[in-house]
Amino acid sequence: QSGYGSRRVVLAISHATQDLLNTHMMSGMDLTSQHHFAPACSINLIEELLREEFSKYVSAGFGSLQLGQGIDSPEDLLLDHD
Repeated sequence: QSGYGSRRVVLAISHATQDLLNTHMMSGMDLTSQHHFAPACSINLIEELLREEFSKYVSAGFGSLQLGQGIDSPEDLLLDHD
């Protein structure tokens, strides 16, 4: 098992941070999402939503999501980038 979702961490989230996250996340047909993170939110929920958001870009051919792999040299990720 990956351990994803197994932590019990709650973050204090300001409304400004909530607005920032929602501004950069799409939800259905809307240009922004309306998730409720403030005043407190589980880190597992934020991770899940960001994973879902990024998977939309991966499905469209932008980037890739590889979990459980170490990256020895992050600079190497830019070698094939144009």
